[in-house]
Amino acid sequence: MINSPHFRGYNRKGMEYTRGERDWREQVDIGAERLALPRDADLPPWARLQGPNQWPATLPELRDVVLRYQAAATALAIRMVRAFSAALGQPEDVFEQIYTPVPNQLMKIIR
Repeated sequence: MINSPHFRGYNRKGMEYTRGERDWREQVDIGAERLALPRDADLPPWARLQGPNQWPATLPELRDVVLRYQAAATALAIRMVRAFSAALGQPEDVFEQIYTPVPNQLMKIIR
């Protein structure tokens, strides 16, 4: 993860700190596969989190599997948000600004 300004990639156990204490989890952070936004003081702080993922060269099939899962989970989440909107008596697209024009997902696989 140290090679990614977008906080994407792998962290070995014991190499991350939470609240000043060594964290013993091992994790991989994978977000929406997008180009990095330019560094600009006028952009909101979250814009620095958008960018490409780091994929392990030793496990090339991981990219396709994770991105397919991410797309399916995102489609399901959008369907659920639309259903919740309708159940609340709102138009189904009332929360559309959350996922339009594109949603921003982050998956964290932790051991």
